[in-house]
Amino acid sequence: MNSVKIEPYHHLTLGAGESGTVFEYYAGAGKGYINGLYCNWTADTYYIINFDGEPLETKTERQIGEITELEKYKPPIVFEHKMKVTAYNNSSAEVTFELLIDGEVFYK
Repeated sequence: MNSVKIEPYHHLTLGAGESGTVFEYYAGAGKGYINGLYCNWTADTYYIINFDGEPLETKTERQIGEITELEKYKPPIVFEHKMKVTAYNNSSAEVTFELLIDGEVFYK
């Protein structure tokens, strides 16, 4: 079985009132496993973190984990098709959204 480590660091800077995709990964013929996450957070912003179209939370309006200590998932979060993280900046200032991922995709 072959595996590919998911690139760990992703970021996106959004202006006031903007939204955008911070991270998107298609597993193809593989299966993805997310062992840990970190997402920064500031007031008037939120994330939608989807695994195969299903949100981790309805709206993530909090920091997930710490930059030095990711929030661990045991068992890992499993996705078969796609993981997508979208950020929404409802603040009046420019915000940089940061995401750290401990994950891997396995292929048969």
